[in-house]
Amino acid sequence: SLEEYALIDLDTRSTDCFRKSAEGLWVLHPFARDETVVLASVGLELPPEQLFADVID
Repeated sequence: SLEEYALIDLDTRSTDCFRKSAEGLWVLHPFARDETVVLASVGLELPPEQLFADVID
């Protein structure tokens, strides 16, 4: 079942990651434009320069 998902805002270059807690509640983990996005469920860390590499200003 789904444990985690991310919503990426290309305009602000921010990411909201939602992770399901042990109690079954979705918990928000926000990442600002200069922070490395961590997707804990798959062990992935994406620095902003990699995540937004192909985004044109």
